Formats: sequence, structure tokens, C-alpha cells
Amino acid sequence: MTAGRLPLEPRLARAWPWLPLAFAAVWALLLVASIRSLVYGIYLDADLASALFIGEVYDEAPDGAEVILGNYPWYSTLWFEQLTRGLPAHRALWQVAPWVGSLIGIGALAWATVRASDRWAGTVVAVVLACSGSGLLIFQFAGNARAPTVASVCLFGAFLVLCAVRGGMVGGPVAHVALSAVVAAIGAAGFASDKLFAVAGIAPFVGAGLVSLWLLDARTGRRLAATAALVGGVSAIGGAVLLDRMRDSGVRALPLEIAFAPFEELFSNLRLLGQAQLYLFNGNFAGRPIEFSAVLALACAVVVVAAWIAAIGFARRWTRQTALDRPAPRPANGDGAARPVHLSFWLLATALPALAFVFSTVPVDTLSARYVVTVGYGVVTLVAVRAAGGGAVARALVVAGACVVVTGSIASLVRRDIQDNYSNFPTARESKPLLDFARAQGIEYGYAGYWDAAPLSWQMKAKVQIYPVSTCGSGLCAFWLHRISSWYTPRPGERTMLIVDPTQLRSAAPGGPPRKFGRPSQTAGFGQLRVYVYPYDIASRFGP
Repeated sequence: MTAGRLPLEPRLARAWPWLPLAFAAVWALLLVASIRSLVYGIYLDADLASALFIGEVYDEAPDGAEVILGNYPWYSTLWFEQLTRGLPAHRALWQVAPWVGSLIGIGALAWATVRASDRWAGTVVAVVLACSGSGLLIFQFAGNARAPTVASVCLFGAFLVLCAVRGGMVGGPVAHVALSAVVAAIGAAGFASDKLFAVAGIAPFVGAGLVSLWLLDARTGRRLAATAALVGGVSAIGGAVLLDRMRDSGVRALPLEIAFAPFEELFSNLRLLGQAQLYLFNGNFAGRPIEFSAVLALACAVVVVAAWIAAIGFARRWTRQTALDRPAPRPANGDGAARPVHLSFWLLATALPALAFVFSTVPVDTLSARYVVTVGYGVVTLVAVRAAGGGAVARALVVAGACVVVTGSIASLVRRDIQDNYSNFPTARESKPLLDFARAQGIEYGYAGYWDAAPLSWQMKAKVQIYPVSTCGSGLCAFWLHRISSWYTPRPGERTMLIVDPTQLRSAAPGGPPRKFGRPSQTAGFGQLRVYVYPYDIASRFGP
């Protein structure tokens, strides 16, 4: 045996806990190979493409125009778009920036987990959350589907840990106040943009800070509690001010009425919470043919259920032993202080959104998983910390579970779940000849159903702008979601076109041109699209 070199068996014994990294490398290689088509496939969805299209044409809206962003106001994404709109590659940047932000948030969470536990636990968190399958990956890419909210929650938790390891204050007073102001600005943007951030981010942040009075050295606890209260308060107040100012400027979301769920819906909501977690971590096996992909999804579902059981058990035990039994001596700084702060934050960031989900009218279907992404993040974090403090068996089970879940993500990339366009949304096959046709006809504006309008406009780089409409009575009306009111102001002397797509008749999209529009001057077909050209702006005849 070569001097200084371990035999094979000890090397394997040291290497197996890091096996998830090998699966992560495979996932990363597949992602790099498919990133262009994957990003393209994500933004075929009108819900996601609308954020890009609105960002592209937002500056063209006249004063007084009303902008409806969706059922929650994703201002942080819109602000980022306006800040970077002048960059030459802003289109590519907008498409990947939410995902990059998601990775930064996961990196911050992994770092905090390392400080609170060890490098292995942080690695497990990073691998499982970053190497995501189609369900979680879409939410990580979507700037208007709460990707910024989740990333901000992770940054808030990491900031608390950073303060804890530094004795409650990062650097001197000036540096600490400056960094706290940056975090508060992130919090204000998050609060203004999404009510969920108050439950998933600010409340756990303030709660964990106050709990530190009990768990940490008196001096550190007071500093951390004061920082958490001030940053949380400034985030809420600043967010409310930003929200009011944006509403006053005409940029708002549609009202989303949230109430307590009726008693008979509580079990249904609990079931939807479980389905949402399975969806996020590749465990959505129900109703699928019995084949390898479905069996793998079932295995992922078993891992998710086991993770939830382990996380709940660990949370109860840690709360009883650590939080309720006042520890002595209480840590003043360093990794000893990081652990109780990290766990307190993520216990709250897991429990509060989960409870809000179950006891409210928010859950509708599996896609309501976007409300409980931080719940999944928290479960992964708690399980990793629990296993790191356990024996070899606990670590081996987590390693196996992580490998199964990442294998599900790898299979999703191999199957091209996102790229396959199961909903038959329009692609470049339709948008490229449509752009050529519109230019030849001198047309700059048109109208189509919601599921076609924004994706077509984005694919045509807004050189021809297609606005969403719906049927109303015997005519067409402006669509109610993701719109700018000036889109529907008639333009005198402007030729326009109506696009009909029989494959996308959801949300009351036009099934054909209304008679009141008169005879089209020209018709054409491009793939699944039927195009009707008119010598005037058909918005002038919108209405029932």
C-alpha cells in the first residue's frame, strides 16, 4: 500500500455520504445540454410569458394607463425588468434571472445550514433544492410565480444566522446598519410584491429573532431580537408604502379574496398540501401508467412522506428539548448560536405557510404548490440537520432519499417534461411566419386568446404586439388579467388582425371573428393559428 494513502474500504466509507454530488453532476450536465430548449419551453406558458411581455412594453404605456399584473402584484420582477431593460441581452437576462436568484437563495440557505450543522447537511440541502424537477424548476424560473419571494425568504434566514455567528451584529454599528438596510429593502420589495412574504419571510424572521432572547446569550439575543424587529418592521412599513405608491400609479393586481376555509374543506386542503409537496419533489405518480417513470415517481413520493414524518418528529423533539427547556449555558456567537436561530427560522417558515395554506381558501389544485415552496425547503433543511446530528443509518437514509429525488429530476430532464409542450401552445413554427406576414401587411398590433397573445408577442420580440381578449356576449372584450389598459384604446387608421386558435379555447378565447367586425380584408393560416386581417383597429368594436 502506498504510504499516506487510505485503503479502498475506508475511502469508500468516507465517500458514500457525498454520493448525491455525483447525481447532481449528472443533472447539471443534462441541464446545460438542454437549457436553451428548457427556457424556451417554460415561456410558452402565457402566465409566465406575460411578465416578460409586460416588462418589454411597460415604458410604452401612456400616463394614466392601468396595468394589471395578475392576482398578486409581482412588482419586484417588474422593477428589475425596468432597471435592466436597456441592456443589450436583457431578454435572455429576464428569462434566467429568477432562476439565478433562486440559486442564490438556495446557496444562502445551504451556507446557513453548514454553519448550523455541517458541510454534509448544507450539501444535501443544496443538491436536493437546486437539482429540481419540472414541478419545482418552473417555479424557480418564474419571476411572476413567487421565485423572488422564496429567494428572499432564504436570504432573510441566512442574514439571521450571519448575525448570530457574529454575536448579534455584523461588523461595527455602521456596517451592521447598512447591511440591515439592504435586507430591509429586499423585505420591503417582497412585502409589496407578495402577501405570502409576510407569512413565509417576515413573521419567521421576527419570530426567530425574538426566540433568540430565550436561546442565546443575553447580549447576543438582545442584539438579534432588536435587528429582527427593526428589519421586519421597516420591511412591512416600507412594503406598504411601495404598494400604495404603485397602486396610485395605476399598477396593481386583481383583488384576490382570501378567507378562512370552511370546516368541510380543511381535509381537502390538507390533501392538496400533500399533493403540492409531491408535485414539487417529483412524486406526482397518481393516475400514471405503471411504467418506470411512474414507479420512480412513487419512490420519490415515499421519500417525501418519510421526510415529512422525520421533519415533524425532529421539530417536536427539538422544540421540547431545546426551546422549552432553557439551555445553559446559552451560546453567544459562532456555530453554536447559528443552530437554534437557523432551526427557529425554518420551523416557522415551514409551519406558518403550511397552516395558512390549510386554513385558507387559497388552495385550488396541485399548482397551488407555488404557495408552499418554502414549506418544501424547510422540510429538506430540517431533515438534513436532523440526519447530520444522527448516526450512520440516518445519514444513509437521507443520502438514499436525496439520490432518489434527484434521479426523479434527472428523469424529468431526460423526458423533456417542460419542452414537450403538452398543452400545444404556439411556438416559433407559428410565430415566425406570422411575424413575416404581419410585416408584409404593415400590421403592428393584433388580438388573440390569452394563451396565445403574450407568448406570440414575446417570440416576435414585441415587433408585432398581440393583446389578450376574451369573448363577451357576441363580441370580444379586453382580457381581465396581465394587461395594460392602453392596449385596447382604438388606434385610428391602424390595420389589425385577430388570431384564432382552436386548440386553445380555454378562458373564453375567441372561437372566430364576430360578425360586427365585418368582412376581413384577408385571411391566412399558420399551423394551428387562423389569422383575420382588418383595415381598422378592431378594438373600436369591442364589447358584448
